[in-house]
Amino acid sequence: MSKIMDNKDLDEKFKQLNRSPKRKEILLKLLTGETDEEIALALKIETGTVRRQISLICQLFGLKEEESYERRSRRSELISLFATYKPELVRNKISTNFIQQLPLNSEQFIDLPQVESICYREILQPSALIRIKSPGLTGKTHLLKKILQYSQTQGYSAININFLEADQEVMSNIEALNYWFCNTVGYALFGSTKMDIYWDKTLSSNMRSSVYFQDYILANLNTPLVVGLDNVDHIFPYASLASDFFGLLRAWHEKGRNGNQWQNLRIILAYSTDVYIPLNINQSPFNVGQIIELPEFTREQVQELAVRYGLNWHEKQVEKLMALVGGHPYLVQKALLHIKNQPHITIEEVLNMAATPSGLYADHLWELWVKLKQEPHLIAAMKNLVNANQPILLNPEQVRQLNRMGLVRLSGNNIEPRCQLYRLYFRVWLN
Repeated sequence: MSKIMDNKDLDEKFKQLNRSPKRKEILLKLLTGETDEEIALALKIETGTVRRQISLICQLFGLKEEESYERRSRRSELISLFATYKPELVRNKISTNFIQQLPLNSEQFIDLPQVESICYREILQPSALIRIKSPGLTGKTHLLKKILQYSQTQGYSAININFLEADQEVMSNIEALNYWFCNTVGYALFGSTKMDIYWDKTLSSNMRSSVYFQDYILANLNTPLVVGLDNVDHIFPYASLASDFFGLLRAWHEKGRNGNQWQNLRIILAYSTDVYIPLNINQSPFNVGQIIELPEFTREQVQELAVRYGLNWHEKQVEKLMALVGGHPYLVQKALLHIKNQPHITIEEVLNMAATPSGLYADHLWELWVKLKQEPHLIAAMKNLVNANQPILLNPEQVRQLNRMGLVRLSGNNIEPRCQLYRLYFRVWLN
C-alpha cells in the first residue's frame, strides 16, 4: 500500500536524490512530460534502464510496483505528489484546445442554459448516466466539468478522468485498464488506493473492479459519486478491451437501477465519435441514459462573445467570420482571441489568410490533414465533397468517419464540409 507523504517527507526523499544525480535527472525529465524513450536518448542510456530507475524512484517515494501493469498508476501518483508539493517541477499539460484552458467562470464561455439544465436535472437521478457526444473542439470537456462542479454544489463527490492519459501499456489488456481506472479513482478520492486490500486477484478482472468500487469506493462515501470520463473514444480502437470495459460500466448502471448502493454512482461519458465497436445491445452504455449533442454557436452568441472579448463589432463583421467558420466554437473563439490580442489586425486580414499554411488556423488544419491522411479510403470522398457546390450523398461508413473527425455537416441524407474554411483548405491540398 502506498504511503501518503506530506511536504516534509517529500523534501527529505527528494534531497536523497542528490546522491544519485542521474536518477534525479531522470525524475526531473519525467516530471516535465518526457517519455522513457526521450529520456533514454537525452541521457544516452537504454530505455530499460530508464524504466528500472523510475521504478526505484517510485519505491523511494513509497510507491511500490507489484506487477508490470501497475507502472503507469504509480507514475501518476508520483507526478501527483510533486504537483501538490513541488508544482514548479511539473510541467502543466497544455491542451491543443485553448478553450479547455479557460477557467469555468471565464466570461469567454457561452453558457448553454437549456443543455446545462437537462444535465443538472439528470445527474441528480439515482444511477444517472449522461453521454456528451460531439465532434472535437466543441466544448464537451467544458460541459463535463460544469456538471462535475454543479454536482459538488449539491454535496456530491466528483472526479474527472481523462482517458488520453492512459498510455499504450494501460491499453494492453483489460486487467491493466481496470487497475489503472480503479487506482486513479481511489487515489483521487481518498489519497490512498488500498489496492493491496481490495484488489482481489482470485476474481476475474471486471469482478475485481466491481468489488473494489463496492467495498472501498462506494462503501466509504456518504454522498453520491459523479465520475466524469473524458475522451472515452480513446478506447474504441481496442475492440476486445472496449467491449469488456464498457460492458462493466453498463453493468454498474443496471445495478444502480435496483436501488442498492450502486445508485449513488453517476457516470458522465464524453466522446467525439460514434461507437463503431461491436457491443452487445444489452451490454452497451451507449444506448441508455441521457444523450447530449452540443450545438454550434448562433449568430447572436458570436456577437455576444465579441462583446465579451472587448471587440466593438458590427453585424457585418460577425457575418464575415461565420461565413468562413460557421458557429464552430473553437474556430470562432480562436479568431476573437487573436484579434483581441492584436487590435491592429482586422477581421478581413485574418480571414484572407485563414485557409493557408501561414494563417491563423494553420496548426488546426494541419492536424486535420494528418488525420485524414491516416484514412486513405476517405481522401477521394473528401475530395469529391469539397469540389461539390452543394451537399452530396456518400456511403454511411464514409459519412460516419468524416463526421467523427469533425470535417462535415449533415444535411438530411447528404453531407457538406463543416465550414467554408475546411472546403477552401482541402480543395487546395487534395487537388
